[in-house]
Amino acid sequence: HQDYDQRYIELDFGLDSTSGSGSTVTDTLTVTAPTEMLGPPGFYTLFAIEAEGADPTVRVPSIGEFLRVK
Repeated sequence: HQDYDQRYIELDFGLDSTSGSGSTVTDTLTVTAPTEMLGPPGFYTLFAIEAEGADPTVRVPSIGEFLRVK
């Protein structure tokens, strides 16, 4: 089944790590949303895609998370 309304939008992001008590580390991922013209309001599936792996021709996605842009 082909979904011709589907598209790939690469997002800008930043990762911050903070140390808590003991050996606890908290990672915070901040993602910058696209402009409304590029990503209009609606439902999206967000994936993190592996930048590099053992095989540079294969980029493995995470399990998708659904989100709604208003």
